[in-house]
Amino acid sequence: MLHDRSFPPPAHLAAHVAGVWRLSGDGEGAPDWLLPDVGGADIAIHLGGPGHLFFGGEWSEQPARFVVGGLSRALGLRHARSTDTLVIHLPPGCACLLGVPAAALRGTVAALGDIAPRLDRDLARWSDAALSKRSGVAELYAVLGAHVRPHCDPLMKRVAASFVREAELSVERLAGALEMSRRHLNRRFQESVGWTPRDFKRLARFARAWRIAGTGPVTSWAAVAADAGYFDQAHLVRDFKDLTGETPTQLFSTAWYDAIALDPATYAPMSHPSKTGT
Repeated sequence: MLHDRSFPPPAHLAAHVAGVWRLSGDGEGAPDWLLPDVGGADIAIHLGGPGHLFFGGEWSEQPARFVVGGLSRALGLRHARSTDTLVIHLPPGCACLLGVPAAALRGTVAALGDIAPRLDRDLARWSDAALSKRSGVAELYAVLGAHVRPHCDPLMKRVAASFVREAELSVERLAGALEMSRRHLNRRFQESVGWTPRDFKRLARFARAWRIAGTGPVTSWAAVAADAGYFDQAHLVRDFKDLTGETPTQLFSTAWYDAIALDPATYAPMSHPSKTGT
């Protein structure tokens, strides 16, 4: 069985890192997904065996350290038998650790060294120390702090966070509050985040539904739909089928809950980074 734990960032990094999430245990046969999500990106570090990802029409082994950003559809994921994976989750609209705009990472699944070589070298050194029990999450955050290079639109980053928090927030109302036209907000948001506000809100709603379902077996998908901000259960089912190719009940099967033990106390505030989702 796989077990998860999350680690909130220190205050001085909270604007640039949403948190670190760790998944460890026996992952053989555990059904899972790399999810569409609203974060700026995820940086994954394998301390155990590498997983395999269905990308580009075939299964391929993941690099020891890799980046995922801006997926529009879930990708199949196979965990290693001996899984120990840390995921650095970046907040919506912010990829400052990678030195690029979040929009530049849309659709990206790539080795970290191809995007941020210096960060990759430092995380490789941290991994070596972690494997010999000489380093932990506190030291990981220290490494990350040395690589923050602000490269985002602060206002659009706040707009993205508002869409994540408030399911009912309309683009028109927000544009009015910001004293800008909807067209200008759409253009600026897409240039910064990589999605139109409408598409981003859809992914945020999907991420909310996934988080709710991930905390324990679902007794009412209608209730999940309502809590996540969907019109009704049918709307939720359509989104799940479009974004993953499966219905919610097919994804959140008994086998899924038996294979992955998620801690609701640590899981709820973060996206499922088993994208690595928000």
